[in-house]
Amino acid sequence: PVRMANVPRPKPKPTPPAVTTPMMVAAADIPKITPKPREVAALTPPPAKPGKPGGKPTQVARNDIGEGDIDVVGPVSSMGAKAWTIQIGAFADMAQARGQLASYAEKSMDVLGQAARIVIPFTGVDGHTLYRARFGPFVEREAREVCSRLTQRGQTCFTVLASTR
Repeated sequence: PVRMANVPRPKPKPTPPAVTTPMMVAAADIPKITPKPREVAALTPPPAKPGKPGGKPTQVARNDIGEGDIDVVGPVSSMGAKAWTIQIGAFADMAQARGQLASYAEKSMDVLGQAARIVIPFTGVDGHTLYRARFGPFVEREAREVCSRLTQRGQTCFTVLASTR
């Protein structure tokens, strides 16, 4: 039989800690997005289908943010690519929703550009009517960028596909 010698094994040497060299990182500048004024054509409601009276018409808010008019709109179904809005809140009454839209528009005209002010009434789960305050319409990317800039200013908002809730 072969005997193994009892030889002590060398202890593993500890690995020196990784040396990190501090480096300067430039602060990223967020590019300023300058909204371009644009005309928004009002969409006409689709013709009513025979035999289905009482259907809700499709309406879009007018593009007159500077004059303070606010349209109450129903479901938006044919806005195409510009089917996104920015919601700033849901309020207990129409006056409150209009007031918040006016306040946001005054503080952020440079970000909102010519976006229309939109108020959408809806019935909450408790049966009470609330009023969603929104700006739009936008293409999705534009809505997300505008909302991001508003959030950076300390304002609250989120993007919503206009044909949904």
